[in-house]
Amino acid sequence: MKLTIAAINLQSGVATTKGKWQYALTGWKYWLPHSDEPIRVAGKMLKEENVDIACITEISEKSLRTGFRSQTETLAESTLMNHKHFFSSQKIGKFIFHEGNALLSKYPISNPVSHILHREL
Repeated sequence: MKLTIAAINLQSGVATTKGKWQYALTGWKYWLPHSDEPIRVAGKMLKEENVDIACITEISEKSLRTGFRSQTETLAESTLMNHKHFFSSQKIGKFIFHEGNALLSKYPISNPVSHILHREL
């Protein structure tokens, strides 16, 4: 059996990848609602590549910057992966900012656990 696994950093759907000037012009997307089109594009790619399991970093749950939509849900809807789990890594307030990692799979996910790795000083 062939299993296709992808690891993707979604940068919370901000879609800023071209340097300092683009960050200056699109930095507001880190805090305010914006289009979920970059998430849907990532979902299309996962579907076209027939990915079985996707490990996602920097994905946002319902918060102000996502327009109170779950990017995990949006990504799952754009793929054939119906099984999903979001792992929270950072949150500011109840609705302002909620980011983390996610696992999407064509196969059931049982007993998901998030382990926080602490940095030694």
